[in-house]
Amino acid sequence: MDLDVREQSLQKSTVDGVDPILRAHIYGLVSALGGPSPDNPDIYVLGDDVLGCLRDIKRWLKGYDEKLNRLDVARCLSEANIVVDLLEILSHASVNGAPTLNHPNKISLSCVELLVPLTWPLNKTELSMTVNHHRHLAVLRRAQAFYKKNILNHRSGCILKICCVNALPAMAMALRERTSRDEGIIRLVLYLVRNLLQVEGFEFESDSVWDEISRGSMVESLDKQGFFNLLLSVVSGVPELFEQQDVIVVEILFYLLLGVDVRGLVTGSGTTGNVDPLSRILKTERPLPGLKAQSRHTRFGTTIVLRKEDGQKKVVTGNGALVGEGTGLQKLDSAKKWRRPQHNGSKKPTMFGGQARLSLSAQEKLSGFLSQILVSGFSSLFQSVRRAIERDSERVLGSTHTAQLFFVGSFLMEFGRALKQSGGTLVGSRTLDFREFWTLLQPETFIILLRHIREGLESKSWDYVQSGCRYFTQALLLVSDMIHSQDHEEQSLAENIFNRLFYEETLQDLMTAVLRSGRKQTVEYLDTLTEMIHVYLRCLERYSRSNTGLVVKSKRTSKPRPNNAEAFSGSESDTETHSRRQNEKSFDFQQYESKFISPSSLEPFLDFLSHYKELDSQQIKRCISFLHRVFVKRGVTVGLFNLKTIRQLQVLARDAKSSRDCAEVSGFVKFFSKRLIRKLDEYPVLFVEVRGISGGFAVGIIADKPL
Repeated sequence: MDLDVREQSLQKSTVDGVDPILRAHIYGLVSALGGPSPDNPDIYVLGDDVLGCLRDIKRWLKGYDEKLNRLDVARCLSEANIVVDLLEILSHASVNGAPTLNHPNKISLSCVELLVPLTWPLNKTELSMTVNHHRHLAVLRRAQAFYKKNILNHRSGCILKICCVNALPAMAMALRERTSRDEGIIRLVLYLVRNLLQVEGFEFESDSVWDEISRGSMVESLDKQGFFNLLLSVVSGVPELFEQQDVIVVEILFYLLLGVDVRGLVTGSGTTGNVDPLSRILKTERPLPGLKAQSRHTRFGTTIVLRKEDGQKKVVTGNGALVGEGTGLQKLDSAKKWRRPQHNGSKKPTMFGGQARLSLSAQEKLSGFLSQILVSGFSSLFQSVRRAIERDSERVLGSTHTAQLFFVGSFLMEFGRALKQSGGTLVGSRTLDFREFWTLLQPETFIILLRHIREGLESKSWDYVQSGCRYFTQALLLVSDMIHSQDHEEQSLAENIFNRLFYEETLQDLMTAVLRSGRKQTVEYLDTLTEMIHVYLRCLERYSRSNTGLVVKSKRTSKPRPNNAEAFSGSESDTETHSRRQNEKSFDFQQYESKFISPSSLEPFLDFLSHYKELDSQQIKRCISFLHRVFVKRGVTVGLFNLKTIRQLQVLARDAKSSRDCAEVSGFVKFFSKRLIRKLDEYPVLFVEVRGISGGFAVGIIADKPL
């Protein structure tokens, strides 16, 4: 019997690469933590030295996995179901050893210190992946999902609350009295919730597991167990009391709001059904296009089953399979059809996941929490993290935290605008004031924002570009609302912001560069990109009309060369005025708009419009509005008179008849068709251009002709 157990352990170690001695030692430590009472299985009995065992397991995690860059100890702990024991110890400690305000429970704190590394995100890149990581990564990611399920659905119903209680003694101390250990305890509790929010997006055999770890369940648990109140206390104390925790709070808000519909939070249009599992099942049941399946109803109904060396069975039909095994396999290969892989944009995983569907109750609780965040001082939190980014602080992780900060800022600006448009109020029947977002619109913020977008374009980090574009779009919309406000102070602030923004010519060049980066991108990226360009052009056009003498700062500045007479006779003020005029030039919106009508600028809008079945009416109107600006207002046909665009507009007009907002689409398509027919009659050579054969010969003929 001992030989069989030893052989099984050796066989298991050869599969996952874990040392059997290490596995036995970890199993022994987990067993020594405690277990169910023999008299009453519902009662958990702690071991004799549970605190020492918890500390030993922590040493193994840090000394073996972290130092050697391996995942063996974490794999053994997942197989031993240590989280089940940790949750029982936490619930036991909450009953028998509740921490006081000055003395936290050491056992409970040790459990939290283990839960944080066990749920830490397993974000491994291709360069950092090892063979050991490949063996354990899939198992550990699945185990983390069940860790989250057990934490949120424990029978005590207060695991997160118990973990938060460990941070209260450190939070109650004055800032000058706190030690580095106290700051670490506060960060530890925040990191635990951050890790749990990241565990999402895995497929399971049971839909119940998906429901229990969904974003809605997480929001319900965070509100019920008091974590939202703890987070509000931290936000209201930044930067005076909790400056070291500001970046972690932004991370929590990022993963909490990622994929949430802002309009749904305001209007309360939640989902009561489980849509995600149904969509996954429908995708699996969808037949593959062009698949030539076997049929047994051929001549004489012959069906042969071929068994391969590995035991796998293959079914072949037809009399040709009776000749021999080679003939049967050849017939099987002939039934296969090669299909060219479709490259519809970038398929790399992005930091902006899919849509998170919340129930009505979860939406109400999250909406109330965001309203309290705006009142508690999100502007101070934003300013603290922005200053940390300016100083390149150690707690800021490159451009990742910058992108998360801009995403959270854009979400709250959109939430505030939607709340004010719907007539909603904040906590205590308080109306939202746009001046509360003044920190988010300061010149220093736009400097970091534009630098963030420019660096993302240079490094082709499209997630960073997308986060910056989202923020810039919401900032423009917010400033536009402030201009039309009844408050004169808000109007003056908005005018000053637009004056500083539109004065820089580098911003205009950056917008054109961002638009041209939309080639072969994802639908989400194209949505953000087209919305920003649409809003930016509309705001710039309105501002240039209201300010006829608009000047912009020229990129290239040349120093004037005064002659000798001017050098001695001219005053110093005249020289400064002359140099300023040399650095500025008048702004012509028509000339600047021509940069957006090139084929490379039209391609992102046409690509986005090709996914019209996935778009709503506002997104389709946005694309049609841009095409109307190019084709109708400017009379430009470059990039539009081709078979692909013509076919795309025809299909769009045909399918848009059943929608409510088909008037604008059908009107533009009719106008486009009439102009196309007239141009074909006037210039028959355009038929060659429409087919895409010539290299712009016909366009060169009619480019200067009016429509």
